[in-house]
Amino acid sequence: MKVALINGSPKPRGSASAMLLDGLRACLPAGLECVECPLHAVRPAEDPARLLLDTDALVLACPVYVDGLPAHLLTALEGLEAPLRRGGHGQRVYALVNCGFYEGAQTVNALDMLRCWSGRAGLIWGRGMGVGAGGALHALKKIPMGEPPKAALGEALAGLAADIAAGDGGPHVFSAPELTREEHCDATQRVWRRLAAANGLTEEDLNKTEFT
Repeated sequence: MKVALINGSPKPRGSASAMLLDGLRACLPAGLECVECPLHAVRPAEDPARLLLDTDALVLACPVYVDGLPAHLLTALEGLEAPLRRGGHGQRVYALVNCGFYEGAQTVNALDMLRCWSGRAGLIWGRGMGVGAGGALHALKKIPMGEPPKAALGEALAGLAADIAAGDGGPHVFSAPELTREEHCDATQRVWRRLAAANGLTEEDLNKTEFT
């Protein structure tokens, strides 16, 4: 069995989508072959259709952008509809969507968009998984998946991996790191401050309401 791991984050490196795909990959059976399909831009360097047609299942990972899909990913998926409809063989589609909101259920609209797209492309919808507190994953990246506060998240990824290997489906599932809302906000703000410092900005710059 061959599974395509599609990273639809606009970030080519260090995205929460990549972290979740790595966690999922570790849960998949040893004999299952994984192939990477980066969709970080509207026009990828390589033709993704050629790769995806040679797989048995697709796993789409991406962040939520204004309750929906990133614009570049939506455009890329629309371009894949016709070739997949012509040459596909009923591959199952699974989705792994993260959001910066505390509640993973905030991903439901994006998951439903991917479910509708799979039907338009002639594919079979499997299951969607929504992950909340995505911004905190960067602060927790040194903690192995499956260990607190990522125990429930690791369990949910293992369940998704089992569905993929068995070709099963079901309703959306939602998960998040076991953090309080305050801990989530604190972890996310630490990440923002670190990114700001790396780009020559201060905490005061982040709090500005007017720029000249």
